[in-house]
Amino acid sequence: AEDQIEFIEYLAEIYQIDQNNINFKLEDANGGYPDRILKFAIDESHRDRSFAWFDEDFEPANLLSQEARQKLAEYWKIEEKNMKDFLICPLRDLQNKYNPSNKKPVIIISQPVCSESIIIQALGEKIPESCKVYNPNKVERDKQVKGLKDKLKKIIGKNVKLDFYRKNLNKEILEERRKSIPALNLLITMIT
Repeated sequence: AEDQIEFIEYLAEIYQIDQNNINFKLEDANGGYPDRILKFAIDESHRDRSFAWFDEDFEPANLLSQEARQKLAEYWKIEEKNMKDFLICPLRDLQNKYNPSNKKPVIIISQPVCSESIIIQALGEKIPESCKVYNPNKVERDKQVKGLKDKLKKIIGKNVKLDFYRKNLNKEILEERRKSIPALNLLITMIT
């Protein structure tokens, strides 16, 4: 969660949301379960934009509950004929499959594996081979998360993250990279 927060704070800074009349409210779920994270986003659906940012590694251990999916289906206006599939669709596929028009709340999934992968890619670095395809096996998944966190730490080194981002990741670079990183594109869209 710390990497997500610092990165989104940097995006808010670089896209000058405070100067563009955007009232941004960040609700830190602090490693919370998917239902809790989604509830924060649903509770803020009265705003112009509302989104929940999940890591792909939530599943299969922490599934979005049927109750939360039902609530999401109401907001997204999922037709009854699609409900059976909607209720079993993997979290990582929900947004693209059932909400391409970005109705509130939008779901952003860090792929592959976790938020560090988006940050690594945004910084122009490659995802380690062992992390390119999410492995739902707990032991392997934990290795992937650790590998991505270690890679990001290695890239940033002893620098303060925000200072490192300011020095190595300007708006022009972000605009170019968002074209090839769907989750980054959606994240920037939601805060601008």
